[in-house]
Amino acid sequence: MFWLLPQFLLLPLALLDRATNAIQHGVARCSAVAIELTGESGCRTGMLTRATTDSEDIRTQRVPHLQGKNMKETQSFSMTEFQVMQWSEAKGILKYGTPLGQAKKALDEAQELIDAIEAGDMAEAELELGDVMVCLVNTAVLLDLDARTCFYKAYKKIEPRKGYMNEHGQFVKEA
Repeated sequence: MFWLLPQFLLLPLALLDRATNAIQHGVARCSAVAIELTGESGCRTGMLTRATTDSEDIRTQRVPHLQGKNMKETQSFSMTEFQVMQWSEAKGILKYGTPLGQAKKALDEAQELIDAIEAGDMAEAELELGDVMVCLVNTAVLLDLDARTCFYKAYKKIEPRKGYMNEHGQFVKEA
């Protein structure tokens, strides 16, 4: 795979590295991928334009509530993570933001998620959960961490735990 990129890049090299990583690890098979970067003048010099994957079909088959959804609504986490990083870079969040500021913003968004769940508004809960995730991706980038690696390590931490959810909605750990 090769990249045709302009001689000048307006996004940080770390962001480009994350884009490459997202393509290599987040997409089972990828074809016809181009990166275009948008400069301050608004001239199109790029963004991720097209990627095809087989992993999406596998995921939607395994998670029934995703069947019938528009592909844009169910694209891979890595592709969405990359788009969030592009947006955050364009808005100055990655240049001027702080990990603590984004972590606190994630807490604010988590409270909005709780409010939506308590109100029974699942459409709003879906949006607020996404807002929390955006803040967590930004926090990871600002800490120079990979959000997917953090997610995986958290899973590996809980994977061996023994226990069950009781009728009161509490997880009871077994020794």
